[in-house]
Amino acid sequence: MSSLAERITDADARRLWKHIAIGQPSECWLWQGYQDPSGHGQIKCFGRSGQSYRAHRVAYTVAYGPIPEGAVVRHRCDTPACCNPAHLVLGTHADNVRDRVIRGRSATGYRNGRSKLTPKQVAIIRRRLAEGGRSLQSLATEYGVDRKTIRLIRDGVTWK
Repeated sequence: MSSLAERITDADARRLWKHIAIGQPSECWLWQGYQDPSGHGQIKCFGRSGQSYRAHRVAYTVAYGPIPEGAVVRHRCDTPACCNPAHLVLGTHADNVRDRVIRGRSATGYRNGRSKLTPKQVAIIRRRLAEGGRSLQSLATEYGVDRKTIRLIRDGVTWK
């Protein structure tokens, strides 16, 4: 299978730029078409039967050329809908994860889809732990979590 760069037609490139609100060179250029649930623009390339691609990846490819195998296109601006080539940079998945953590975009606490506790419940748990008289296991049973979860809250490892 040929690379994305080899398959993008001039018509694909024209359609891409037509769906981007191009502003000043330092501004985010936002995708105006369909966006996936994470906010990334989606564009179909190669005619009606084409495959959907993330718009920022196509914008990077049109502006700079092929994306190496295994590389990701990262947003310097942290705006998923941005397609300004000046805001796009290649990196690894690990680079992207590191960006997310450093910039505070990781789903932690109640924003984590697997979280069982709310900030209010954590505050109550902390208060009950400070008052004493409750075991980690009794609180864990009451809130439907593992005893280790309560210990990590008590020790300030989670829910900081």
